Amino acid sequence: SASRLLVSPGTVRPGQPVTYELKLLNQGNAAGIISATVKLQDALTPLTDTIRASKGKAELVDNILKWRGWLQPLESATVSVVVTAPLSSLPTWLPATAIIDDSTTDPIIVDSLLEYKSFGAYMPVVASNNP
Repeated sequence: SASRLLVSPGTVRPGQPVTYELKLLNQGNAAGIISATVKLQDALTPLTDTIRASKGKAELVDNILKWRGWLQPLESATVSVVVTAPLSSLPTWLPATAIIDDSTTDPIIVDSLLEYKSFGAYMPVVASNNP
């Protein structure tokens, strides 16, 4: 599929903003209603005033970005939301999955992976050669 789920930046630190962008493309021969859902990790905090859609309608419900719109053949749409990374001390990977459905063919699943790097703290090393 030419549809993609992008995350920028790909590596974040605690509290840093992250943009998820779903690029949709109707590769079919007919116009139709397309729907898409993007499940964001519960640890991420969406900024609801940052939801954007170039076409159709997007909304955020329980960390799920939902979009629905009409696309002509070879027409595209972009849906995005900005979230903030969690304030956690453990590094991890935060996956996101989008399901795109045109109600005609099998749903398409696209995913992305966000690397989360926690704050690092280091203890100073003190060395002495005196007995």
